[in-house]
Amino acid sequence: MDASETLGVLRRSGMLDPFRGTAVAAGLSRWGPSLAAGTMAGALRTPLGTAVIDEHGRISWSQLDRRTSRLARGFHAIGVGRGATVGILCRNSIGFVLAAVSTAKAGLTPVLLNTGSSAIQLEEILERETVDLLLVDDDRADELAAIDFDGRIVSVSAFRRLEAVGRRRVDPLLPKVVAPVLMTSGTTGTPKGARRSVRSVSSGAARGVFGLIPYRSADVFVIPAPLFHAWGFANLSVALALGSTIVTIDRFSPAGVVDAVADHDGTVLVAVPVMLKRLLNATDLDLGPLRRLRITGSSGSALPGALATEWMDRTGDTLYNLYGSTEVGSATIATPDDLRLAPGTAGRPIPGCEVRVLDHAGAVVAPGTTGRLFVAGGGAFDGYSGGGGKAIIDGAMATGDVGSVDADGRVFVSGRADDMIVSGGENVFPGSVEAVLSMQPGVIDVAVLGVRDEEFGQRLVAYVHLSERGMTSEQDLRAAVTRQLGRHYAPREIVFVDSIPRNPAGKVSRQLLLS
Repeated sequence: MDASETLGVLRRSGMLDPFRGTAVAAGLSRWGPSLAAGTMAGALRTPLGTAVIDEHGRISWSQLDRRTSRLARGFHAIGVGRGATVGILCRNSIGFVLAAVSTAKAGLTPVLLNTGSSAIQLEEILERETVDLLLVDDDRADELAAIDFDGRIVSVSAFRRLEAVGRRRVDPLLPKVVAPVLMTSGTTGTPKGARRSVRSVSSGAARGVFGLIPYRSADVFVIPAPLFHAWGFANLSVALALGSTIVTIDRFSPAGVVDAVADHDGTVLVAVPVMLKRLLNATDLDLGPLRRLRITGSSGSALPGALATEWMDRTGDTLYNLYGSTEVGSATIATPDDLRLAPGTAGRPIPGCEVRVLDHAGAVVAPGTTGRLFVAGGGAFDGYSGGGGKAIIDGAMATGDVGSVDADGRVFVSGRADDMIVSGGENVFPGSVEAVLSMQPGVIDVAVLGVRDEEFGQRLVAYVHLSERGMTSEQDLRAAVTRQLGRHYAPREIVFVDSIPRNPAGKVSRQLLLS
């Protein structure tokens, strides 16, 4: 995307209207490309306008700007200076936004921590990431006070005291733009920190996202997706940059999302696919308010084609599906037109990105052929905190997934490379089976895993959560898979369970499922 195209995108978003453009320029001049710049711009343009809403109240742009400056000075006052590392262990809330913006103003490196992490996992992560200060929700402060951690722990309720300390300081806050450390999903082990440069965060891929998803400054973002994951945090960054109101939801429920959209005139919903599925499964809920949305943004895990179609049939053609990862950044976007024409697609590469499908020798395969997916130009990370990274071939980084690109340039993701199983000599991807099973009558949630088998080498086991036992049978489920994918995809074992354990990003926690 060249300079003129970028300016066109920003004008359409409303970011460069005469007054906001001046405010944005002032914010960027003061803080550089960070969350602090958007906060300052919002305070200059609409000081009394609502910046963030959570279940406990709301905060204006001027309050957000003022409080985060005091917090930043408060960090310095207690000896946490520029260049230090701060862990943020907060659910979606005003507290999370205060923490994220104030660390940007203080020149600190934020580490966004999964609120579902255990105390034992956190001990390992805090040591590996060399965290100096941990900002934490009140309900976990007592638990974490007992962990092996040499740094300070500050609860959200203590922010006011820290602000009071900062209010008495007059030392200038000098800009030092630092990209946040994002944690990998950690579905099979302790999450790893993915570090990246500000350059990669501000890459052309980010501008390409703006060009394909029609965000506007007047939008109201309803965000149940976790802010500590890349998808939620990216939308927080977009909303702050636009001066849009942010409505955070700390614990997802279908009724809570619908109420938030209705009560606050939401126009953008930021979700992960399992949330969309649960909303559609809430048969006793009127989804009418969701038809007000201009954008439903989905990412974080695979979006089954049937789910995309049903969502648009019931709420309107406003669904955008982004494919990428913590490591490679943003790679593709499927627009509503893409999802209508080719349900199940991950979309086309974002302008400035290239998606390559390579065989095991590193050669590009023919259109429609399945291979390893690599991304170039998507804002890739610099490496894991503990060392190491992803494979890179000719400047393109491995996503860890396998898939294909059709003749029209649309990308299709078959599943994780390490999830593929060979059963009776056939290559099988559990994700394809999950997509079929998830749309069968009465199925609320499903996870399909490969396990060892003496006869076939490996076999598929499907874990299925039904809304009511007896709504569908094992035979019905196997028949649906056989009909759509072939006999070798049909699970040899189906286990009915009361729930599928998932992390806050919606990805299956395989260790918990198998325990």
